[in-house]
Amino acid sequence: MAAISGLDRARHELGHHFVGYHLKFEMGDVSIEPPLGNLVFIGGTSELDTSRPITSMLELEKWCEDRVKVLYAGVIAQALKGGVVDNQAAICLTTEVSGHMDHKMVSQLMNLLRNVRYSDRPRADAEISMQADELELWSETSDLVAS
Repeated sequence: MAAISGLDRARHELGHHFVGYHLKFEMGDVSIEPPLGNLVFIGGTSELDTSRPITSMLELEKWCEDRVKVLYAGVIAQALKGGVVDNQAAICLTTEVSGHMDHKMVSQLMNLLRNVRYSDRPRADAEISMQADELELWSETSDLVAS
């Protein structure tokens, strides 16, 4: 996995923070941690409270969508250069140090959404529908980060 610079880590964490704030999550601190010893990994966090009242399946879907957007926002903001998101670079970042944990959480949330929305369909059809939903969430997040 590639090393990440302090500026890239700051962009990543501030992307989470910006989108979380926009989507009305209660946001906490943003931190960037310098590497320890010989490690090249620069850590960081963007704290948010994911608590929301969920009293219906529609509210659950909305919560999952908003949480996915916050998770995507890190790599999308990291790939923002000159006000333009390099989507290919952002997608590549989902497998790197900066984005792999976020991507794992996105996968779990998308599985939950698939089970809620498309459990009455054959799995292959449900997967196609979820890919379209995931692309839409990515696009909405990209537009928000670039705004």
